Amino acid sequence: MTKQTGPIALRRTDALSSILLAVTAPVATWALIGDLSVPGVEGESLDHLVSAPRFGPGVSLAVGVGSAAVAASAGTWLVWSILRRRLDSRWWWVVLPALAADVVIGAGARVVTAGVIGANIGGGFAIVLGGPLTVGMVTYSVYRARRLLQPAPSV
Repeated sequence: MTKQTGPIALRRTDALSSILLAVTAPVATWALIGDLSVPGVEGESLDHLVSAPRFGPGVSLAVGVGSAAVAASAGTWLVWSILRRRLDSRWWWVVLPALAADVVIGAGARVVTAGVIGANIGGGFAIVLGGPLTVGMVTYSVYRARRLLQPAPSV
């Protein structure tokens, strides 16, 4: 293992791919999971912890497919950059925790916005467990990015 001697370069295309992956992954997760609402009982309306945004079926499909395509393309670009040694593999310690946080956000949003009869226990668990987990993963990702980008101490 070599000692880091200076900041690790991050090309603009790799930075853009990382940002696109971070922005589109929760939306793609949301779209791939789909609506988790229970089938309503006739004459009874569903309760929502938080109401999901309402779009037409065509808009939801287009946004979901577009987000999944952009996330897959951005992830493929980052893998390709690392395999071609154009991006230092230590950047995975920045990207993967952020991506995991994105998946938790997308999945948690689907659970929180699910229509249920009575209390949405899963929504409460998603907030109580997913919130701190997401904050921890994003904090770790930012910490690793700062460590990789900071110059080595001069001797």
